[in-house]
Amino acid sequence: MNFFSFILPITLFCITVYADDCSNNPKIVQCLKTYNNIRQNAATVLERKKDGPAYKGCLEFPKCVDALKCKADDDVIIGIDKMDAFCDVVIYRETKEFADCDAKLDPKKSVCVQEWKPFPDKVDDPVKMAQIQEEACKNYFGKDNCMEKEIIGLCGAEMWTNFKRYFLHMKKLSKMCKD
Repeated sequence: MNFFSFILPITLFCITVYADDCSNNPKIVQCLKTYNNIRQNAATVLERKKDGPAYKGCLEFPKCVDALKCKADDDVIIGIDKMDAFCDVVIYRETKEFADCDAKLDPKKSVCVQEWKPFPDKVDDPVKMAQIQEEACKNYFGKDNCMEKEIIGLCGAEMWTNFKRYFLHMKKLSKMCKD
């Protein structure tokens, strides 16, 4: 056995281990900061500001997904997937398509749109909150599914399909509803 026969497998092993070592990825620290920034500022997305910290973080987050998932536990991967899906919705809500539809829905001021609250405000009483949440889940797209009618009527079936897909994804992620 010569020297190269011995050292080559060890070198290849070390290169493989080093290349597969996630901690050496310089993006990790910045990606963790981005993740935490989005998480801490998630409520700001309700304000729908493109210069808001959560929106800006969501623009960057897709570049971080693979780095953050590297050798991560299943629970961590689930959290990363949830954040990625959350960011998809945040970014979608700022698209021209969504803004154009929103501009048509808003001035109409229909009862359906005004009363639609898929994610109700929290109340201190847990029993009352459970009742409010159950009602919100039952009428996730408004009473008698009125948001579908409103959106199709003003913005078209394709917009409804996209809107529904994104908001059902948020419903699943929020785990506020049992279904």
